[in-house]
Amino acid sequence: MAKFGSNEDTTFLVESPEKSTKKKNRFESQYFINEIKQHFNLRNPKGNKPTLVYFVVRISSEQIKLSTKCKVYPTHWDNCKAKEGNLFTLIENNNNRILNEQIDIYNKRFEEYKYLANCGHIEINKATLKHYIYNGTMMTEKKETIDIC
Repeated sequence: MAKFGSNEDTTFLVESPEKSTKKKNRFESQYFINEIKQHFNLRNPKGNKPTLVYFVVRISSEQIKLSTKCKVYPTHWDNCKAKEGNLFTLIENNNNRILNEQIDIYNKRFEEYKYLANCGHIEINKATLKHYIYNGTMMTEKKETIDIC
């Protein structure tokens, strides 16, 4: 049974433990989809050799790092894209173009992931983000089948 209590200037509702009516929410914490941003960081930004580029997202307080599986020279990196142009050799331009295409794919998939999460079609967590970014599809639950002979 609910009781009213008071504390000097305020009045508050006190619930008894047996009558607690908390609704279970599908989400365990608050998420603001438009506030979840992606970044691309170099593994070793001060090196002289090609270094991996990571796709980085922070959901709540958890940082999620996914490899783009592409490398770039740190001097060819411009904040979130690899530089292309006449200053680089044909092979360097090709390598940088491949990385930029991979970055565009990851950005597109991340925007799709945010849309699906906002609509409630996909959960917001590390496993679903990783699966969607790498595969471009939603995770499906594996159903075990039993063969009876």
